[in-house]
Order: sequence, then C-alpha cells, then structure tokens
Amino acid sequence: MPLDAASTPETIVPLARSGEHLRDLDQLPASAAEPSQTVKEQVQAFLAHAELVGLSTVGSNGWPVSHCMHFASANGPQMRPVLYLFTHEHKRKLTNIQGNPRVGAFVLEGRSDGDPATAPSLKIQGLATQVTDPKEHQLAMECQFQKEGYEFARYLGLETQPALRIDVVSAVWQDPANGIAPVTVDYSDTFSALDAPEAA
Repeated sequence: MPLDAASTPETIVPLARSGEHLRDLDQLPASAAEPSQTVKEQVQAFLAHAELVGLSTVGSNGWPVSHCMHFASANGPQMRPVLYLFTHEHKRKLTNIQGNPRVGAFVLEGRSDGDPATAPSLKIQGLATQVTDPKEHQLAMECQFQKEGYEFARYLGLETQPALRIDVVSAVWQDPANGIAPVTVDYSDTFSALDAPEAA
C-alpha cells in the first residue's frame, strides 16, 4: 500500500548523488526507445507486490555473493524505484556494500501454472547503502509493514536491524504473459535530482 508522500524524510541523501559510482553508466545497456510512464508504472506495481528479491553484492575477493531477501519499495525522483531491505549486523552484505555499493538484483514472480516462461521479472543494476538517518529507517519499516502479505514484518524486530537502501540505476522489465518483451529502463538521469524518495 502506498505511503503518503508527506511522510517522506526530508533529510534523505541518496548515495548516488555523490556521483562517485556513476562513472560507468555509459556502459549500461541502452533502451531501444525511451520507456513510457506506463512501463515505469508497471515496474512500480510489480515491485509493490513481489515477495522476494535475489540480491548480489561484490565481496572483497571480487566474486559476487547472492542473497535471497524480503524487500519493500519506495518511489524516488521521476518514478525511480528504491528498494528497502533489512538484515543483521556483521552480515557479509553489509561489509560488501561498504567496499563496493554496486549491486545486481533479480525479482521474479512465480505463476500458479508453474511455467516460469510466463512470469514477469525485473533485472536490476543499482547502488546500495546502509540507512543511517532515523527518519528514513522508520520509512523503510513502514514500507515493509504496509506491503500486502508482509504482516509478519511487525514481529521481526526491524527497529533494531540495519536497513539497506538500493537506488535502481537501470532495470530490464519483461512480462511475457501480457506480451511485454524485455525493455531497458534507464533511471541514471534521475540521480541529479535532489528529491528524497516517496514511499511506494
């Protein structure tokens, strides 16, 4: 369920605004055409109800490490998705993103007929950081609490757990069952905006 934009912390400063890790954005796959607002709305709706994300961080040895996690989403500038995830202290993913904030993620929705070929999916390249602002940490919790099917989140003690924020830089969206072929959505131009994300 969407949160009111008025509850958005005004003090949030996305990691990506520094530009430090955006030098390689010209190497991202280019979209054949500028994705329409409809495509971005489809991505938002998909993230709002998808249950799990496969997150890949880069370890100190240069090898990727994969993690399957629950998540919630929020809206950044110009409909750019922001993902919030919770973890525990001293986990590898926290150490990894401190050394290299570039992450990959994959969200796949299963179909009741069991045919993965018809399932919608989203492949993500993004920048991750640990949430340090208390207001944003509260926003991340509210995003989890209000997500459909995530009622259990209220009993996980998220108040004391570190929250991760992933700003989506580029994504590939497809929904074969509805005739949507893979389309690249480039959000990199939104990182110059100074707006805090709005809760999805």
